[in-house]
Amino acid sequence: MYSIAARALDRKCILLQPVSIFKLNYCYYSTQSPLTNKNTSFLSKIKNFSDELNRQVKCGINDFNDDLFYSKYYLKTKPMNQLKRDELVDLQRHKKDILYFIPLFLYLCIPFSTPGLVIYFKYFARFLPSTFSDRDGITKRQISSLRKTQKSTADYIQTLPQKVVSAFPSNISNLHFSPIQYQSWSQLRILSDALGYTLNFMLPKELLLHRIYSYADKLINDDLLILKENSDYIRNGEFKNLTIEDLQDILSQRGINYQNKSYVQLQSILVNYFKLVVTSQINPNSESSVNVPIIEKSNFILTLILFRHIFSKEKEKKTIN
Repeated sequence: MYSIAARALDRKCILLQPVSIFKLNYCYYSTQSPLTNKNTSFLSKIKNFSDELNRQVKCGINDFNDDLFYSKYYLKTKPMNQLKRDELVDLQRHKKDILYFIPLFLYLCIPFSTPGLVIYFKYFARFLPSTFSDRDGITKRQISSLRKTQKSTADYIQTLPQKVVSAFPSNISNLHFSPIQYQSWSQLRILSDALGYTLNFMLPKELLLHRIYSYADKLINDDLLILKENSDYIRNGEFKNLTIEDLQDILSQRGINYQNKSYVQLQSILVNYFKLVVTSQINPNSESSVNVPIIEKSNFILTLILFRHIFSKEKEKKTIN
């Protein structure tokens, strides 16, 4: 199962002392179907299936409890400005898990509700706490979400001037974007769809802009933190401190499809993203009062969309060849 506490222990970033305060229950749940044995009777298959569901629920609850202790006795004892990026990600993931755990807990309180978990896990998997999914389940949901945003990205590209689209990335220094706030409601709706938001057709222009700028703020702050903690990128153009899971999650958050990519390929994509989207937007003569580089949010979003477009076109060419 996918536990932030177990991941933290794997990173060797914490020392679990004393054990009585924080204890990890390593719980492995296999996604192998228990109904594959053709020699067992129908009742045995039903029993095995029920046992597998109960085991998944037990593992998910145990891992959620581990994450609760990890968050309470380790993450929340440190000031927010002293947390590393992976710790901030863990804390945000756990807060989201708490919200997702509420409806699941209410459902589990219903007598004899276990058989219905099949439907819950299949159709509402995205609303489950991460501790109830293995890594394969999380990547499948990420890839499914990325496929949906790819179409909206292509639709939004069609609304941009052709000279802007054709100039990226070869002439990136001379790109001149029209600020997002001057775009039409229909353009902003498509852009918001491309960023992964839903129900955009119900929102006025002001709320769409708020969504888009909030998305930009989140990614920019995360990008600057990644640069700060990965000095290898500045020297060698690589991110040695990031695992393959980190790379997949980072690219997924930015709407970049990582399907069937190796660790080296993921590194290459992320390096190009930082060169073309992040560092190209940093004005070396412009810093905030706390010495943090300033990135213009409108240009950042539009450059990100263009990077997605170029990356998807290259992927299509490789597929055809």
